[in-house]
Amino acid sequence: MGSMDKKEIDKLKSAVDIKRVIGQFITLERAGNEYKGCCPFHQEDTPSFHVNEEKQTYHCFGCDAGGDVITFVQKFKGLSFRDAISWLYDYSGQNPGEQREIKKQTGKEVYKNNCRLIVPIPDNIQLPSQSFPVQIDGVYKQYPITATWAYRGASGGVETYDVRFDTPKGKMVAPLSYCVTPSGNNEWTWSELHKPSLLYNTDLLSKYQELPVFIVEGCKCATALQEQFDLNDVHSVVITWRGGCNQTAIKKADWEKVKNRDVVIWPDFDWKPYKTGQKKGEIKPLAEQDGYVAALKIATILKVNNKKVEILQPQPDKPDGWDCADAIQIDKWDYVQIQEYINKYKVPFDEKKTITFTDSSTFFKTAPFSCLGYDDINRYYFPEVTQKVKAIKEDGHNATALLPLAPKEFWIEWFPHKEGVDWQGAASYLLHCKESQKVYNRRNIRGRGAWIDKDRIVLHMGDRLVVDGKDSQKLKIDNSIYIYEKGISIEDNLTNPLSDADSGKLLDIIDKLNFASKSQVIALAGFCVLAPICGALSWRPHVWLTGGKGTGKTTVMRDIVKMCIGPFALNIIGDSSAKGISQTLRLDALSVIYDESEGENRKRKERIQEIIELARISSSESGAREVKGSSNFKAVDFETRSMFIMASTGVNIFKSTDQSRFTIVELVIPRNVNPAVRTKEWQDLEKRIKETITPEYCSSLRARTIGNIPIIKKNAEIFSNAVANHLDDKRAGDQFGILFSAAYSLANSGEVDSNSAAVFVKEFDFSSVYDRGLDDEYRLINVLLQHVMKLDNNKELSIEEMIGEIMAPSLVEGDEAKMALYNQLKRIGIRADRDYCYRTKWFLWIANAHSGIEKILDESEWPRKWSYILKRFPGSVQKNLRYTGTPTMSTGIPMELILPKED
Repeated sequence: MGSMDKKEIDKLKSAVDIKRVIGQFITLERAGNEYKGCCPFHQEDTPSFHVNEEKQTYHCFGCDAGGDVITFVQKFKGLSFRDAISWLYDYSGQNPGEQREIKKQTGKEVYKNNCRLIVPIPDNIQLPSQSFPVQIDGVYKQYPITATWAYRGASGGVETYDVRFDTPKGKMVAPLSYCVTPSGNNEWTWSELHKPSLLYNTDLLSKYQELPVFIVEGCKCATALQEQFDLNDVHSVVITWRGGCNQTAIKKADWEKVKNRDVVIWPDFDWKPYKTGQKKGEIKPLAEQDGYVAALKIATILKVNNKKVEILQPQPDKPDGWDCADAIQIDKWDYVQIQEYINKYKVPFDEKKTITFTDSSTFFKTAPFSCLGYDDINRYYFPEVTQKVKAIKEDGHNATALLPLAPKEFWIEWFPHKEGVDWQGAASYLLHCKESQKVYNRRNIRGRGAWIDKDRIVLHMGDRLVVDGKDSQKLKIDNSIYIYEKGISIEDNLTNPLSDADSGKLLDIIDKLNFASKSQVIALAGFCVLAPICGALSWRPHVWLTGGKGTGKTTVMRDIVKMCIGPFALNIIGDSSAKGISQTLRLDALSVIYDESEGENRKRKERIQEIIELARISSSESGAREVKGSSNFKAVDFETRSMFIMASTGVNIFKSTDQSRFTIVELVIPRNVNPAVRTKEWQDLEKRIKETITPEYCSSLRARTIGNIPIIKKNAEIFSNAVANHLDDKRAGDQFGILFSAAYSLANSGEVDSNSAAVFVKEFDFSSVYDRGLDDEYRLINVLLQHVMKLDNNKELSIEEMIGEIMAPSLVEGDEAKMALYNQLKRIGIRADRDYCYRTKWFLWIANAHSGIEKILDESEWPRKWSYILKRFPGSVQKNLRYTGTPTMSTGIPMELILPKED
């Protein structure tokens, strides 16, 4: 292009729109009469770069850069004034001296369509020093060149470069070529103009045409491996192609240059997870990993014209993205290690049978342990040698932690190292394998006791499983999601189940005991049958055995209950705690026998209440779990599946929710029987108990029960429905239905029909074992009404008595005694008032928040927020009332609901 006068330059500037030119490289947004964006000439987060479309100028208020469209192109692309004008002519599609309608076209497109390569690049041509504009999140920013690799042609001259830039989103590699533009100028362009695409180290391929070839991914890898070969006088050529794992880029590479060679392909060892879909987060199989897929594609292309094509199989002991450059530069491998690795893992390519290290299936087929998944800080494994779950912290996968999973020989075979075992590689694999990506489910781990597994009756004996009555001599079941963890062996002979007649003897013996009601016989007999199989039940009822001195409570617990449950029980006494019980049981489905459960003091009462709460949680298959904190700030959860029997002279059950889960059975001394006769009868019964309820008898009873589990559970549904319908109480149906079914099984092995169950239930006396109890609102109000207060005259009255005095008819208007009682109640947050409208209806008003009420309810079930319970009274109302101090919201309850007239 010849010399240009000012008129011609002005014509060019008027033919291009500065906003459209700059908008190709940075994101511009309208700001009044201008456009603004982040400056491409310095780093900034707040836009200070302004473009004035009317004036056709730009200015940055951050770095003071500014000018017209020619200035921008010069500065942004690193061009001279003359070359910038030439670029703008190319951009606008014009020739000097003519004006056309502008057709927007990026510089990249112009270069590809109209440029001619200059090869080899003259030695006196320097690489461009300018940074490279990269668009991230819609904004172009300049990033400096951090590495370059020269691609040489067959003659040895440099024909093109790969240039790397490090950006916040990772490294970027761009091709850089030197060419003649359509305007006749020589300049650099960020484009690959070779067709087909030039291979890295093509000059070595041409120079050493008989040598074997190694193909790696990326110039960094090719350079590192070639240097190792050259240093050790190894005659091989290492090459790579442009474009990474992109399939189109692989197809465009000049693979003809590799024809008739022995080829080994060393792919990057990728272990990437799925980013979306149902498998999100799961490590993709090798056949889907980009590096290996690229290797297979290259091998498919080369197999036609090459002598031998082999692929180095990626090993899962290596971290994601590991390559030969990492082996040399990070792991510090020498040539001997490299060659050993290549020889061990290179495999001939077979298109029909591609060898893939699919996920981890091959590894775990030979591993003497399985991976159960992870939680927030641990990975869980199940070693065959211990058969107990082992938790290993993610940062604790070292030799000390991994050797208990498998012997050293196993680790050497899979993760060899010159010093023995590559423990870092083993840890990396275990943390990234497919099996470790699933969430650990503690509920799938089972301890000792009876279980149901896909309709199979499983009895976990600690060191073996008895499945549907057959001793498997192992702790595994086919087609099961559960893992049965090894425990202390339970020794029990379950081979001779009792007949109907023999098992009925237990029911007959319990019937001879002196219970307060014959109905309690069914409850205790049912418990003795069910307790050994509690883990297999969907509802687990509990029993509280009580009785005074001389009633035989000790004999019943020792010689009947403990004998019947046998080794399937945890026996505790005294000061045992709920936490201790949970941690002792862990995963075991064993019943709990708690003798001497007396509430002698406040601390003991609190412990007993915690155990009762544990029993409540254990009752049903609701999925609820007891969760406790620990010293390491990690929650520990327990899923107790036990039946509880408590024994004491008193019954320490206070909450209605617990009363519905415990059946109280009371032993008494019959007063209408001569003491001498009573003593003789008891001695005869004790003798019969010892003669009948032997260890052999109880083992056979348990064998009978285990075989009858399906019938017992089926009959339980029938009895439960009958009880629920009779008492109009579903919870009572759950509690007594299973006990009836178990007691029924002592004399009958078959199913009960619904009519027979209904008739039996209607004739059954529930009065001694079932008490619906008061609703919480009535129980709460009773605590308040029964509270005794000391009056100003030192006389003591309950709150109920005080209210009665206030409401009593009086001949004297403004009775001072009544007012004194009224004011004393107000001081603790209670008022007894007539209805303000009609003055006929009395209401009891209780402050929703008051220190006086708090003191009364401090040790109750409702120490706070009692208003939520009181609102359940029908006809209750809310109102702001004054007691002492400022008014407070109160709950008013119609007095006739609280103090109804006596019949």
